[in-house]
Amino acid sequence: MPSVDLVSEIARGGQRTALLFPDGRTLSYAELDSLTLRFATRLGQGEKQLVAISAEASEHVVVAYLGALRAGHAVAMLPPCDDKLWD
Repeated sequence: MPSVDLVSEIARGGQRTALLFPDGRTLSYAELDSLTLRFATRLGQGEKQLVAISAEASEHVVVAYLGALRAGHAVAMLPPCDDKLWD
C-alpha cells in the first residue's frame, strides 16, 4: 500500500483502536495520526532521506516508521543495538 493511502487510512480511523499493546494500553487512529504527523513534521519533507530505526518494539517504533513514510522518506528497520558490541 503506498504511504499516501496508508496515511489516509489512519486519518479515517478516528477513535477506533489502531494499536493494542500487551500491557493493555491502546492508541486510537486519531492519536496515531497526530503522533505520526508531529514526527513527520520534525523530520521535514525536504530532500528524501533514508531513516534508520533501531529500537525495541514499541509504539515509538510504529510512530517513527509511519511518520518517516508520511514525510516521504524511506525507512530501514535495524535490529536493536547490543551494548556488548561496544565493550
